[in-house]
Amino acid sequence: MTIWTNDRIERLAALWRDGQTAAVIARTLGEGVSRNAVLGKLHRLGLWTARSQAIRRGPRPGSNRRSTAGAPGPTSARPVVPQDAPLSSPGVGTRTILTVRLGECRWPIGEPRRPDFRLCGCAVSRGAFCAPHADRAYRRAPQTIDSLVKGVSA
Repeated sequence: MTIWTNDRIERLAALWRDGQTAAVIARTLGEGVSRNAVLGKLHRLGLWTARSQAIRRGPRPGSNRRSTAGAPGPTSARPVVPQDAPLSSPGVGTRTILTVRLGECRWPIGEPRRPDFRLCGCAVSRGAFCAPHADRAYRRAPQTIDSLVKGVSA
């Protein structure tokens, strides 16, 4: 005896078109239907492909991911150097994630998904960054009344 009756298949297709996940569909269909059974049936019916292409077109509602659709392509091979980077220092923006060495600034320059993405590469001053980038990366904790009182009584 099969778990896939015509009624369950129709409900499966309707729930899938409504955007339900395989786990939700399995719970809705009830006993004997697992998430993997739902995924297998969707694949055999050819419904998986139609939905997966629709999902790739853009982020789901409520998703925190940024869409890359419509993002501008690379315009030049030169790395984008931020205005606050020490421009007079040799090697600014010349390092990649694979070429940066110990003691070189790892401040990101540009968009990570673009081919011209680079790291600063200047000499490290504090932590993993050069002096100008460390000033931006590491901020001092704001002083509170309690910390001021402790400083006076100490």
